[in-house]
Amino acid sequence: MAALPIDNSPQVVHHPTLYFSNGDIILSAPTVASGGNTVLPRQLFRVHRFILSHHSHVFADMFSLPIPENAGNAVNEMYERAPLIALSDDASDLASLLSALYDPSTVILKRMDPNTPFLIRGILRLATKYAIEPLRVRLLEHFAADWPRTLVEWDRVQDDIDAAFFAGKGTGDEAPVYKLFPEPAIAVSLAREFGCMEVLPAAFYYIATTSAQYDWDDGRDLHQAVRWDLLDSKDFLRITRARELLAAYVSYMQTELLGHLNDSTRMAGCPNPGQCARLRETSMQSFSGGISRFDPLGIMRGMLFYQKHVEVTQSTLCLVCRAQQDKVLNHKKQEVWDDLPSYFGLDIDDS
Repeated sequence: MAALPIDNSPQVVHHPTLYFSNGDIILSAPTVASGGNTVLPRQLFRVHRFILSHHSHVFADMFSLPIPENAGNAVNEMYERAPLIALSDDASDLASLLSALYDPSTVILKRMDPNTPFLIRGILRLATKYAIEPLRVRLLEHFAADWPRTLVEWDRVQDDIDAAFFAGKGTGDEAPVYKLFPEPAIAVSLAREFGCMEVLPAAFYYIATTSAQYDWDDGRDLHQAVRWDLLDSKDFLRITRARELLAAYVSYMQTELLGHLNDSTRMAGCPNPGQCARLRETSMQSFSGGISRFDPLGIMRGMLFYQKHVEVTQSTLCLVCRAQQDKVLNHKKQEVWDDLPSYFGLDIDDS
């Protein structure tokens, strides 16, 4: 317990909503200025031991420590006739934690909010420190739910991004389209800190398929962007290596996979194999330019979308080729998705 001035000292302030007159314990926490220096008054929280002990055995053990008999005369042990404990936790984070314990409805989080990691990081640290597992699990589940863990979920998110982009969202005074969806670099950081590793494959793939020229703070009308400054040198090396592997897979698609499709559709009874082969090659090339050379999932998704929404004519794939291509590409997409952890050198113990 640290020394603390008593009575209405300008060096301390009562929290406006978490200072209960019938509270039997007072917690003190530093208020951290925006620059990171503790220059503002410490904040006091008068709360109830039972509430905190009920949720946290760490608090229960802390409160079970005996208070010296002469504590009433020790300004560093008592404040307004209640025991005082000085904590090192940021006052804002502590307020969020206490609010969640007293009223869980105060933890309001939106789905697909790119600010979620910033909103929950502080309270997650305290929930971990004080072993409040239900709250920790709830926050991590919400965070992880914003990142696809299956190919179906990945495709659904890409559909939502495309729909927002083509609907004109993110234009004019609105935030760019990419800011309507989670950002991957901060997601990687949070996932590593709290062991939420299932987020990493999708987050790293998002980064690998984003041009390094597309920065989160640019404000341009883009499909996706990254906070590149949040990535460390190891992450950049991981992404560089993965891009080489992804580019090699795209090269395989443009050669061997196309050859396989040509052979299999010819055997399946394609009425015009030469024309369909040329159309497949043209389609592959049209979806493989620019940053897409690292995005086999996006290329195959584009080809499947195109063939699904274009009517069958003499200048499109025949029905036999459509069916065969749909089967093969969906199978290959699943293979790529399942292999993402290996592309990025990830495993369950990665940190």
